[in-house]
Amino acid sequence: MRVLALATGLVALLMSGQALAQGRDHNNPTCPPISEVFGAFDGAMDIQFDAASGGRVLKVQGAVAKGVAEQLEKAIKANQPIDEIWLGSVGGDAEEGLKMGRVIRQFGILTRVPSGWGCASSCNFAFLGGPVRVVDDKAVFAVHMFTVTNNAEFRAFVDWSRKSSASDLILNNIARREQASALMASDENDFMIRMGVSRRLLSEVMYRQKADNFDSQDRSTLRCLSVEELRTYNVVNSD
Repeated sequence: MRVLALATGLVALLMSGQALAQGRDHNNPTCPPISEVFGAFDGAMDIQFDAASGGRVLKVQGAVAKGVAEQLEKAIKANQPIDEIWLGSVGGDAEEGLKMGRVIRQFGILTRVPSGWGCASSCNFAFLGGPVRVVDDKAVFAVHMFTVTNNAEFRAFVDWSRKSSASDLILNNIARREQASALMASDENDFMIRMGVSRRLLSEVMYRQKADNFDSQDRSTLRCLSVEELRTYNVVNSD
């Protein structure tokens, strides 16, 4: 079963354009205005080589969808050597984000979230693939809890179940998704170890965020890491 990890609160904000105050996001107070940070990065993935600044940079911008890791690998091979990979993304498919991180580690390329850019959700895993990792001043690194329930298939199932009394099928579906969540959590822990990132980032931050924004009192789903937190969990390891 394909596992998706969508930043539901992020997508909702991008679509609704809710009012923001005092430079903080209305629903996610640890973050600057989400729509301003990620508005340019919620479209289809675009990977462009850029040597205009004197370095050989691969700019990776857009949503993480199935097949993007292969697209990234082809772009790296076609433009070698690559000095840095710049990432700007709202996230998307968690499994694909892990694949992107493994591709980047295979080639040993520095990853950067440039000033004014943001990297959220499954983009986090792509970024962590860099052996050297930099989050520039005024860049945003936003984490959240992955979910296997925010996709069209599951939503259709929920709508059907409301009209059905097929309790055995409903329970079976829940059990399968619980198993998928456990497998994903195991994969993420293994990835963190291999990338040299503290697994406490998962247990103390990511997994403590809400996976959806259905709570009318607290609609926060994203946690934007501070400079201190980026260092504490070894998300960044270079200036």
